Amino acid sequence: MNEKFSLVESGFIDEISSAYKIFTHKKTKARVIKFENDDDNKAFMIGFRTIPENSKGIMHIIEHAVLSGSKKYTTKEPFMDLAKSSLATFLNAMTFQNMTVYPISSRNAKDFYNLMDVYLDAVFNPRLLTDKRVFLQEGTRREIFNKNDEIQYQGVVYNEMKGAMSSSEEFIYQAMQEEMYPGNYPAFNSGGDPYDIIKLTYDELLDYYRRHYHPSNSYTVLYGDGDVDAELEHLDEFLSAYDYKEIPNKIGMCLAKDSKKFIERAYPNDVSDKHNYAYSFITGDIDNTRDSIMTEFLSKYLSYFSNSPLKKKIQEMGIASDLLSYSNYGYGNGNFTDINMILKDADGGKANIYKDAVEEELENIKSGRINVDIYDSALNLMDFTLKEFANTATKGIALALKAVAMWLFDKSPRAAFAYNATLEELKKDKSAFINFVKDVHKDAKLIDFYPVKDFYKDRDEAERKALDEFKANLSDEELEALIKENEDLKAMQEAQDSKEAISSIPTLKLSDLPRDIEKLPLEKISDSAYYSKEDSKICYLNLFFDISHIAEEDYVKVANLTDLLADIKTTKSSREKLETDIFKTTGAINFAASVVKNYKNGKLTPFVQCSAKFTKDKAMDAMKLIDEIIKCSDPSDEKVLKMNVLESVSDFDNNILNIASNVAMDVAKAQSLEKERLTLKLHGIEKFIHLKELKTKFDELKDEEIKDYERLMKTMFRRNGFLSHYSFESKIPELDKAIAELEASLESVDAPAINIEKNIEKKNIKLIVSSKVYFNAMATDLDSDNDGDAEVLRQIMSNDYLHTELRAKGGAYGDGLSAGIDYLAEFTFRDPHVSRSFEVMRKSAEFLEGCELDQDELERRKIASTLKYNKAYGKGQKGKLAFVRMLQGLTEEDDLKTYIEILDTDLDLLKKKYVEKLKKLEDAPVTVIGPDGDDNIVYDEIIDIR
Repeated sequence: MNEKFSLVESGFIDEISSAYKIFTHKKTKARVIKFENDDDNKAFMIGFRTIPENSKGIMHIIEHAVLSGSKKYTTKEPFMDLAKSSLATFLNAMTFQNMTVYPISSRNAKDFYNLMDVYLDAVFNPRLLTDKRVFLQEGTRREIFNKNDEIQYQGVVYNEMKGAMSSSEEFIYQAMQEEMYPGNYPAFNSGGDPYDIIKLTYDELLDYYRRHYHPSNSYTVLYGDGDVDAELEHLDEFLSAYDYKEIPNKIGMCLAKDSKKFIERAYPNDVSDKHNYAYSFITGDIDNTRDSIMTEFLSKYLSYFSNSPLKKKIQEMGIASDLLSYSNYGYGNGNFTDINMILKDADGGKANIYKDAVEEELENIKSGRINVDIYDSALNLMDFTLKEFANTATKGIALALKAVAMWLFDKSPRAAFAYNATLEELKKDKSAFINFVKDVHKDAKLIDFYPVKDFYKDRDEAERKALDEFKANLSDEELEALIKENEDLKAMQEAQDSKEAISSIPTLKLSDLPRDIEKLPLEKISDSAYYSKEDSKICYLNLFFDISHIAEEDYVKVANLTDLLADIKTTKSSREKLETDIFKTTGAINFAASVVKNYKNGKLTPFVQCSAKFTKDKAMDAMKLIDEIIKCSDPSDEKVLKMNVLESVSDFDNNILNIASNVAMDVAKAQSLEKERLTLKLHGIEKFIHLKELKTKFDELKDEEIKDYERLMKTMFRRNGFLSHYSFESKIPELDKAIAELEASLESVDAPAINIEKNIEKKNIKLIVSSKVYFNAMATDLDSDNDGDAEVLRQIMSNDYLHTELRAKGGAYGDGLSAGIDYLAEFTFRDPHVSRSFEVMRKSAEFLEGCELDQDELERRKIASTLKYNKAYGKGQKGKLAFVRMLQGLTEEDDLKTYIEILDTDLDLLKKKYVEKLKKLEDAPVTVIGPDGDDNIVYDEIIDIR
């Protein structure tokens, strides 16, 4: 063992199937844990206990800023340079309420050490300490380049949080924290409130960094099959430069005993008069795993299932569109576990009705009046979810986050995974659950969030006035100094890194990479059945039903119907019985619709897909349930249909700002690609628009909608074109037989496939949402398919051009180029600009034409481009990918060919292939998702989806 560290604790954790060792660095008392196992996707994370002192976003800005150059790695943005040249399977940094963490992972040992070294130098020796421009770029600045212009606030984190806090969901969550924990650190916005971020100074930032970023305040996690002694030695190279330092930032909270129990708060909503009601109470200590598991179980029992007691009661009362439940089961969210149940989109004056409903169900639990079926379903789901935790591709990162979150409270990180004992308590009898609720249901708070239009108007006007006054009070010399500060930042952003600086970034060599690729597992059992051998004790099953005989005008109905399946009654079971049977038997059974393109013959095939996951002993039960759902589902219950519509619209409204970048890309691609145009109907924005109309005109449209569902149920699940695939550690003969029997039992519908006519109409489209920032996208189809080296093009355009112009200079939170087999697309998200961003995108061909990269730089881009062939997979993912690529007409030989094209391309060849293709973006239509108002684009269609 490395003599610089003391071994504090070791053992084996059954819940995650991993040995562990906990160390303390002798000189600095830095804490280190190593999870030892055979996973080749090695992970490293260093984190710091960081408690917010206000809502200026200090922690968040530091997280960004330390990755913008360091003592050893002297480029402007080593983080982006790693993205250009690494095989990292995870590369990020994250800010939570009480910790800031820097995690990476890689399957390549040399790459892993390179990443680890860059991150350690970043957190301990950042350029931020000596160069204010890093703060101005990543945090906030007053931007002005001409003395006659208005001053504007800019900054990457500033714009990111403007986008984040535009979401009413984010706003309500933050407001709940303020009301639950007044005067305590969770009440502060650790990401930063945009109106407070602008008050932050460089000196404040440096002071906070120096008080918190020290080895004595650090928590390091190592994971995987790496050599622990070598990893500790590497870590010591940085830690040993410091002496022990007492860090006075213990996590403490003092709750006010006489705080209000009923609170009214305004929230931003420009399009609705609906209220949201939050019922919240503390359930225990965050460093007590039992409290966390019990809290999550309570949340699932009350509201996760359609038949959960509280959710069912709310649905029957008909007072809201949905019931959401949040528990801070997890990490980085304060000292306490709590539960927050939010009634969505309700009328005013319903606070007491809602409070009574919640408390009646809690009293039922305390009195032992428990719905046994829901209890068992929730318990099976919890058990299944925790088992499946080990199946994720980035298991090491997930373990690291949980470990450090527990460690912050001076508890052994092993305790974060000690959940089997609590699950056994819940399985044994219900008394533990009953007593838990009796103990914790005290001092609940009810918050009435009422809507206010133009919520930010006064603050925005005050901010504008303050900026104008600030400028008016500047002397000529001070104004010139401010302009020069911005010009200096711009010069830094535009300057090319020197070859010496670039060479400081560690990288692999092409010679380190194999000339072959990993083969994906896929075995043909019959003409329609496929199997993939994967190291998983959970079986992942996918059944594909060809619906090419269904008319395109029915696609949005198909999309809505697939949402209903497994959540409506059948001719054999009530809705309630079906749901409990599903979750007692499986981890989930889901249905969705999609379009698959065969890239060899160009054929488009629409499918309805059934996905299920279960353990081997439940395989036959799962198949019986699937058989019942596809043959016996009854969509005639208009009350259930209405609830589903309300919930679906509510979910979309809640999540639109989180998925807006993807939506913008989908809509942009649909202006050129037939597959994407159909996808918008099957699971895209057109499906949502239809649901919005159905919500508004439900009584008028319901009968026709149900009639269409009943018609589709008769023909949607046919034998023609049926395909199946599952992944598991071994074949399951009885499952193979059951799948074959299901196929044989399906009717063969003779209706011919409907020829999908190309029906593309290119438009500039704007989707209006409640946001202060924009999500921009443009796309074009191609006259010929891209080769494998299009991935190298993506690396160059995203990291060398768009990132510099749109993020570093323009302030967008993110951007990039996407290169599919048959399209090119570019995008930005959480972007303060529209026209400027599209101007940059339209100059992409010009940039590539003039691009100059030496062989070393090009080699770095090529290495990063091979990541898709060296990525980490979760259990079940390899097999599913192999099966889908078979549907796409792609073979192992095709994959190897594209891989070799990446390795063997050169800059001249890239220019020859892709300059003309990029020029097609110059005339491509645009898609914008953002606020209402003029943004200097002439649109063919504007759709308000608020």
